[in-house]
Amino acid sequence: MEAKQSIVDVVKTYINTILDEVPGIKALILDTETMNIVSLLFPKSAMLSREVFLMELISNLPETPMPYMKAIFLLRATEFNKINLIKLLKAPIFSEYYFYFTNIPVGFSMQSMLQELAVNDEKSVVKSVQEFYADFCVLNKELFTLDQPSVISLEKPRDRWTAIEITLFNRMLEGLLAVMLATRRHPVIRYQRSSDVCNRLARELTVALPKQS
Repeated sequence: MEAKQSIVDVVKTYINTILDEVPGIKALILDTETMNIVSLLFPKSAMLSREVFLMELISNLPETPMPYMKAIFLLRATEFNKINLIKLLKAPIFSEYYFYFTNIPVGFSMQSMLQELAVNDEKSVVKSVQEFYADFCVLNKELFTLDQPSVISLEKPRDRWTAIEITLFNRMLEGLLAVMLATRRHPVIRYQRSSDVCNRLARELTVALPKQS
């Protein structure tokens, strides 16, 4: 991937690659966050032209079997999505499954999840499992968002963080890491010295990036 590509080009290339790898009539199965990521860049007409005849949330899938369709799952690697994928493996509704995960999870074992999915794939419907670093919503060529609520609660002392603050911090870390990996950039990270959360985020990004590059 050329360095001159914008973040719009990067994410579009990822999604186009995914669609090209699965020929024929297909469904694109998303979660709430990846639905936003895709919808910002691809209108429904563009999806129809690529033979995507169903675009649905993983939590809203019908139980009626559709063996004439292959299914592309573009999801974040989360416990919620893992549970739903296991259900769909035990009772497949599509002929083939292609899994694409958009993030490198923090505090969540990707290897353990993949092992659980493999164990439950008794009908051998999973044909591919890959990672694509598209864990952010692109607004234009130079601007992206993680589409998260207010982060003001992260200013609380670390020992007063609840599961909400921990999840929010990890989401920020995962999103920023995905942007750096997607654009193949290893930037100098500057942060506000007086902010404990900025300090921690910068330090954890500095440690995580070389491990994934």
